[in-house]
Amino acid sequence: MKGDYNKYIAEYAEGDLKKKVLDDALKSYESASIIAKDLPALNPIVLGLAFNFSVFYYDIINNPKKAIEIAKTAMDEADKELYYINEDSEKHKESVSLFYQLKENIDIWVKKEEGNK
Repeated sequence: MKGDYNKYIAEYAEGDLKKKVLDDALKSYESASIIAKDLPALNPIVLGLAFNFSVFYYDIINNPKKAIEIAKTAMDEADKELYYINEDSEKHKESVSLFYQLKENIDIWVKKEEGNK
């Protein structure tokens, strides 16, 4: 959440403030990603973090390759567990929704990158 908060400020900030909130957002996302490695790949927190971190790289940092890498890694890891969870749980529904949001972003971003070549 700290990364998201700083990401939102960075969208409108300028100068030194923008640099500070970008650095803070990046550090927060990186720290959260390290902590999240202890959670299952299909955990909605893990997928939500990957979604927000990848959007940060795509929209704010303007680094589509890194955004795609983050989203694809999370999606690939989650895909390995997708068939082993309880389909009736709320956690499952949230995880699947985030999984497909990551997939949709990857598809859009890859098409844009291919179009820019």
